[in-house]
Amino acid sequence: MSSVHPNSEIVREDTIQLHGSHVGKRDNTVVDQDTHNVAVSPRQSNSCLWLIYGFSKEISIGGVKYIGDPNLGILRRFIWLVLVILGLAGLSYQVIVSITTFKSWPTNTNMKIEYADKMVFPAVTICNYNPLRNHIVQSHGDDIMNMITAMFTVYTVESDPPDFSNIDFEGFDMTAFRIETAHTKEDMVARCSWKQQPCSSDNFTMTLTDFGVCYTFNSGDIDMELLQVEAKGSRFALTVTLNLEQWDYILGASEVAGFRLAIHGQTEIPMIRDSGFAIAPGTRTLIGIQKRQMTNLPSPHGKCAERFLRYYSTYTYSACLMECETDYLIGKCGCRNFYMPGNATECNPEELYVCGYIAESDIGGSMGLLLGASAITIVELMDFCFVNIFRRCFA
Repeated sequence: MSSVHPNSEIVREDTIQLHGSHVGKRDNTVVDQDTHNVAVSPRQSNSCLWLIYGFSKEISIGGVKYIGDPNLGILRRFIWLVLVILGLAGLSYQVIVSITTFKSWPTNTNMKIEYADKMVFPAVTICNYNPLRNHIVQSHGDDIMNMITAMFTVYTVESDPPDFSNIDFEGFDMTAFRIETAHTKEDMVARCSWKQQPCSSDNFTMTLTDFGVCYTFNSGDIDMELLQVEAKGSRFALTVTLNLEQWDYILGASEVAGFRLAIHGQTEIPMIRDSGFAIAPGTRTLIGIQKRQMTNLPSPHGKCAERFLRYYSTYTYSACLMECETDYLIGKCGCRNFYMPGNATECNPEELYVCGYIAESDIGGSMGLLLGASAITIVELMDFCFVNIFRRCFA
């Protein structure tokens, strides 16, 4: 027995016309007159085409339902098929690009300006351009004086090196010699004030640098509390008057008179030759600074991860550079310069000069040995020249 819905009729024809489109031969097919939904027989429901048609009506991907709709023309369904294929191709491309980008570990630089109520005042290292006082060097005798004068003289390849034969360097302490002959902080600091309150040379700490014996304000040593500032301006910071003592300059040690000053963090090594700037005598210099802090992500996000240092507990760029220069000099000459870290034997003047004289073909070694610089300095000079030429000629 067959039952028919009230709004349905049984059609027994060889073909079914649905919305004016030809469906094909059907047996025992029920057509809902109101919704025009087609109910197929069990044999038809097993057909592959009808399974695809049913799936295309249920899937949520836009456009697929038009591909499997038998009521649409072949051309229209083909156009929808092309559009869906193009969409899938675009999706695949975006997925591949996203995965490739993720696997490359990209990095972003985020800059944020913070206004703090208080900030730690940086360390300020001051050096006299003259590394040795003339009258102290003369007190060591003519041989030492002639040696020092010869070492500061610029030689060509054909020139003869200084004569060290008359000097006995047995037990010679280079660090003690540099400290003894350097300008003292008591003579250098003529007047000092911090936040309009008097300070003195006692607030400065001796620092051995690549520029000689220098003195650092707010160095962060164990015996000194770190100073902080709450406002900007010279009234709320450091003001210092310096005594040059130009009358005691040694011949050939410096072509200019004045001071070299570097501003750095308490954990940084003051690289005076590279990062310091000059202060001319007889002038007033005002210096305004801003603090910038950078944090590098380790691998695999980049190659700027912090490395372990043997001579310093905290990693900084200047500390890493100083350690590299120290290792180079020890490997080249078997000793270190007086301002370098470590427990290696200090080079006496003869070892320091002869080693550099022999290795002068090695640009990085000669600069690091005689000038306190390295091959990186050449790259920095090239970068400086290129940037300035580009700005002036093409900007």
